[in-house]
Amino acid sequence: MLPTMRKIEVILLGSMVLGLLGCDFGIVPPNFGESVAGQGSTLARFAIEGDDLYIIDNQSLRHFDISTPSAPEEGERITVDFEVKSIFAYNDHLFMSNETGLNIYDVSDGDAPQFVSNFSGITACNSVVFQGNAAFVTRRRGDECGWTDPSELAVLDVSDFSSLNTLRVYSGTNTISSPVSLAVSPNTLFLCEGNNGLRIYQSTVPDGLVQTGHRPNFEAFGLVPNGSNAIIKGSDGLYQYDISNPLNLRFLSRIPFVE
Repeated sequence: MLPTMRKIEVILLGSMVLGLLGCDFGIVPPNFGESVAGQGSTLARFAIEGDDLYIIDNQSLRHFDISTPSAPEEGERITVDFEVKSIFAYNDHLFMSNETGLNIYDVSDGDAPQFVSNFSGITACNSVVFQGNAAFVTRRRGDECGWTDPSELAVLDVSDFSSLNTLRVYSGTNTISSPVSLAVSPNTLFLCEGNNGLRIYQSTVPDGLVQTGHRPNFEAFGLVPNGSNAIIKGSDGLYQYDISNPLNLRFLSRIPFVE
């Protein structure tokens, strides 16, 4: 986790860069900063990996060296041969997705991403979060990418980014009904199901998830974990909860949305 001052620098830097670029490309994401304190899945237009900031604009990838946050340096603009819908970073790799699949790049050399592989099992319509050598992926029936099978939660082995493998798939209305987004904190997976509530799993063994909490009469469209607390997006505002006991979430505060 980034030190507090580093988090602030990254947020300010990202706000500055994305604010400037947003005037030209409309790329400022509505959930900017979602993955700074905890890991929440998002259809983001930017990603930070170490001292490198990557911003996507359709088929272009822009790179900034942010080792000195007060003076970011732009590197070469890279053209990719597909339209990127979302981007995220993990473990020296960059993941760019669209409606047909996920393209993985090695960014250990920040200014020269190298293509690693393509995986058709993840698209821009899927929520994805990582924990160690596992990735959790949701697929929602009737999404914009044409998924027609029942909604499901898949666990992938990502120990080798050149060859992703499915470890287990969870499905069925008692397990997952309408997945909207995912979030993960140490050994805990959160599955937001919009108007159908929030599910919480113990993820110590990724392919052996144990449901430890379920709030069916609860709105959860997105969640950002931060230690023992979490910010949860409802239809009418942002809610803060103490999540230290998954069986008994404790309400702390609410910030209403402005009409």
